[in-house]
Amino acid sequence: CGFEVSADGVNVLCLPGPACPDGYLQILMEGAITAFLLTVRGFAVLHASALQWGNDTFLIVGQSGMGKSTVAALCCAAGGKFISDDVVALAQGPDGVFCLGRGYKLRLREQATEIADLFTSPVPPRSPTADGRLAITPERALEERHLVSAVVLPRPTRDSDKVAIKTLEPMLAMTHLLANARISGMVPVGMQRTLFQTVSALATQAPVIEANVPWGPPFSPEVAKELLEQLEVAALKPKHV
Repeated sequence: CGFEVSADGVNVLCLPGPACPDGYLQILMEGAITAFLLTVRGFAVLHASALQWGNDTFLIVGQSGMGKSTVAALCCAAGGKFISDDVVALAQGPDGVFCLGRGYKLRLREQATEIADLFTSPVPPRSPTADGRLAITPERALEERHLVSAVVLPRPTRDSDKVAIKTLEPMLAMTHLLANARISGMVPVGMQRTLFQTVSALATQAPVIEANVPWGPPFSPEVAKELLEQLEVAALKPKHV
C-alpha cells in the first residue's frame, strides 16, 4: 500500500496495492498512519496501550507481540476503562505528561481471544479484523486528557503464577521508552527531539515498571487485579493528595 499525506497533514490519499486484502487499509490508517500524523502535529507517540483505573492512568508499552494489548484487555475485563490501543499520543502540560485522545478498538491476537469472554457487564462488541485478530470495544474512559500515573513494560512468563513488579531507574526507563517509539525512524530530527524531551519528562514524572505477568492461555482475571493493585501502590500521586 501507499499513502500520500498533504503538507498540512490534513488529507491522506490511500493507494492500495493490487493484492491488498480488504480491511488492511483501515488497520494501517488506525496504526502507522495515525501515529505519523500525530507525530508531525507535535505529539510524542509510543507503541502502547492505555487505560484508566480509578484515578490512575496506566500506559502499557511494548513492541508487537510483547503482550500490551493482552494485558490491557485483562485490565479492562477487571474493571478498567479503555483509553487507547497500539498508538498513544503524549504531550507535556503544566502539571506533567498527559496522554491525549480516545481509541475505539482493542485488537487481540488469536491466542488471547478468550479474554473477550471474561467481560461481564457491559459485554464489549467484537468483530474479526483483516489481520486475523479479534477487535473488541471495552467501556471507554470519558475524558480525553489523562495525566500518566505509571508506565508498564509487560514481561509475560509461564514460570510463575504471581505478578512481580520492579521500578526502573529514570535513565534505564527512558531508554526503554525511546525504544518503543511508534515510528521513530520515519520523522525528522526536530520531531525526534520532541519525543526525547517528552519521554525524558515522563521517565522522571511517573514510575516505569517492569512487570512479570503470568501468561496463558488460559488467562485469569485475577492476574489483572493483582497487577492493578500493585500498580496503584507504585503510581504517581497528584501533588494535592
